[in-house]
Amino acid sequence: MNLAVLAARAGQQTALVHIDEGWPAAKTLGAAPAEGLVRDVRPGLDLAMWAGDEKDLPDRCRSLAAQVDLVLIDVPAAPEVAKGLLGCADEVILLAGAGKEALRGLAEDLGLVTDVLADGQSSLEVAGLLMTLADRKLTSFERFLVQAERAFPVDVFPYCVPRADHRGEEGGLAVESAATGRRARAYVELAMEVLNNGG
Repeated sequence: MNLAVLAARAGQQTALVHIDEGWPAAKTLGAAPAEGLVRDVRPGLDLAMWAGDEKDLPDRCRSLAAQVDLVLIDVPAAPEVAKGLLGCADEVILLAGAGKEALRGLAEDLGLVTDVLADGQSSLEVAGLLMTLADRKLTSFERFLVQAERAFPVDVFPYCVPRADHRGEEGGLAVESAATGRRARAYVELAMEVLNNGG
């Protein structure tokens, strides 16, 4: 959501696709929690809310991509749905929290990307690995960087999204509620990287 808001601010007509029956993106962005396309949740930003494991989701995303400059998809955990969505994407950003358990999840995500590429129907590229929820002193981030760079053939972004500094910040948009904070700065760096690379 933070990346989508920043991309729209940068002049990219952006659509954010969020697939979750709990509608967290709708609640955070102030839209009615109902399936469909909501126009202009922020200037230049549309929100598409689709629930379930519908087989036509990739086609719906491709159709949406023809209407805007940038489509950001929050890929769900269900492997079959994720495979279909990754198959119609140009790039994927892998996310991982701090700690050894995150490496296991990252390995699963990379396996999913490998499966998509093995099908030969996709030109998907891994834009990088983004570390999230690092502790305040970033010690866990530094340890994780060493582990990840040794273990996986992906570029690790040289910055991370730290834990929220204040209660209540976690559930909102860092780039709006704490625009000068460390979390917001991390999202700005990420947005610059994505947009500068032709995202």
